[in-house]
Amino acid sequence: MPVRSQPSGSLYLSLRIALSIAVAAVGAPIASVSADVGAVAPQSGGVSSTFGGGDGIAEVPGLGTSNYGAAMTITSTGRIVVTGDDDGTDDVNGPVIESVTVEPASAGPGDTVVLSMEVSDDTGVEGAYFSLTHSTEGQLNYCTSPMSLASGSVTDGVWSSSCTLPDLVLNGTYEVYPYAKDVLGAWTNMNGQNLIPLRGSLTIDGGTDDVNGPVIESVTVEPASAGPGDTVVLSMEVSDDTGVEGAYFSLTHSTEGQLNYCTSPMSLASGSVTDGVWSSSCTLPDLVLNGTYEVYPYAKDVLGAWTNMNGQNLIPLRGSLTIDDSVDNTPPVIVTATTSLEAGQNVVVQVSEPGTVYLIVSSATVNQVSAISLLPTDQWRSAEVGTADIDVEVGTTDLSPGEYRLYAADAAGNLAAPEEMVVTVVADSTSTTAPTTPAPSTTTPTTLPLPSVDQADSTSTTAPTTPAPSTTTPTTLPLPSVDQIAELILGEVLSPSNANAPELIPGSTVMLSVSGFVANETIQILLASSPRLLGMTTADSAGVVTFEVTLPLDVLAGSHTLAVYSPASGHGVRRTIEVGHSPASATLPATGSGVPWIAFFMLACGIAILAVRRRRFQA
Repeated sequence: MPVRSQPSGSLYLSLRIALSIAVAAVGAPIASVSADVGAVAPQSGGVSSTFGGGDGIAEVPGLGTSNYGAAMTITSTGRIVVTGDDDGTDDVNGPVIESVTVEPASAGPGDTVVLSMEVSDDTGVEGAYFSLTHSTEGQLNYCTSPMSLASGSVTDGVWSSSCTLPDLVLNGTYEVYPYAKDVLGAWTNMNGQNLIPLRGSLTIDGGTDDVNGPVIESVTVEPASAGPGDTVVLSMEVSDDTGVEGAYFSLTHSTEGQLNYCTSPMSLASGSVTDGVWSSSCTLPDLVLNGTYEVYPYAKDVLGAWTNMNGQNLIPLRGSLTIDDSVDNTPPVIVTATTSLEAGQNVVVQVSEPGTVYLIVSSATVNQVSAISLLPTDQWRSAEVGTADIDVEVGTTDLSPGEYRLYAADAAGNLAAPEEMVVTVVADSTSTTAPTTPAPSTTTPTTLPLPSVDQADSTSTTAPTTPAPSTTTPTTLPLPSVDQIAELILGEVLSPSNANAPELIPGSTVMLSVSGFVANETIQILLASSPRLLGMTTADSAGVVTFEVTLPLDVLAGSHTLAVYSPASGHGVRRTIEVGHSPASATLPATGSGVPWIAFFMLACGIAILAVRRRRFQA
């Protein structure tokens, strides 16, 4: 195949061209062909060179004009161009959506509705889809099942999807927005293509009218100042009557905008989805920009309502984090310490920098300095460290024998608790053991027999022995106020075995079981209206409190609040209980004029006999 206008000295190409084209310019398939095109030279001066035997444009042997009319052209840069027209389609329209139906048109939580669309397209429908949009709250994805061809064909058929509404659903009118795509990729009602006004409608009733997003009550960052490589914990207290689906945050530098140093999702750390603390632990990268960062909180409830996002329920609450590569976040080091001593002796400690050293009972879990002061006073002691690496004495007076751990905090609040620094306090071997005073019994006292006449006439002058008062310091923590108890979550505190128990009475014992606390934290069991401490315990490693409590004998009949409360966090659960009259109080014998006459007779006889015996003794 000769090439015209071939310049002398040009670069010649002897090409064996193999074309394997799946779809031509207009979308029709072309079979693989090959053709010898001879010597071909890139053309200069913007002039195209053609080959194949035509005048100005050449047919490619093996394709033929009768089927495709395809031709190939070599441009001035040596680019090969294939052109032609075929027997394909010029259809660029999306599918035709002829109807949208919802059956039933009104439904409630737990009901099943069927959404259907009649769709047609000459080239074939690839898929039909829909979304539900609330009249005021926007798109809510209650129904996510894909639509499938229920009847007919891909060129003209009915597509449908069955959807069961969740138990928690927002009341109102929902617009059913239809859209579809054909096999060539053309859309209807999507991506701005072939928009139509057709819509369906679904009314939901019997659900909730709550359209408010979650309430974000607090945002905390610990520590508030950090540096490269440090770990910070970001926490948010979030509540919502319908339940929180998720809590989130972003970090925004004061001048440089949003910087995503912390991308770990927040998870529920304590409490419940209706009222809980969500947190995320974030380790700052080694290369980080110094400055002050705003912690922007936002949250979403299970109904899809946002707070502080998408323009919904905007609030001014923010957290703050200061990043500085010169910030001291290194805890002090406890260099040496006494590891065994008797109660009343001092622990001798050396610490690597000034601050405070603490001796805390091993059963307590302490993660920050502020939590130490909430412990009972007989479980910890402290001493100031004025100078590094010198002996500091920590007293143990009134501490119970047992194992204690040493903690050290520097001036910046960095806390260290070496695992190996365990101090064992043993009882003072030189002390005289005081007699044990039995705990007062809550059992109704048994009536003792009266002394005999001989016993009553005894001349013994021995004074009765009075038990020595106990010197043990009671374990005390400040009790919450009535208002604080009233703000606790209303929930179940009784174990399943007691939850449906009949009316409680004074002196009855019930088992409590509550989860959602921090592992190993101290818990108070309280009875209100006036807060009254019934007992104290600690949550287990899973944050569960299980405790048996006995109602006081003097508690009045009526409604009372039984609360399980954490003094450290201020969180807890409360429940109203009904206390009835004690059976003992209902069966007391009558007094006064109703005393039987026989009682007076016996009393008179006793007095007479006693008088005779006394006269005989005096004689």
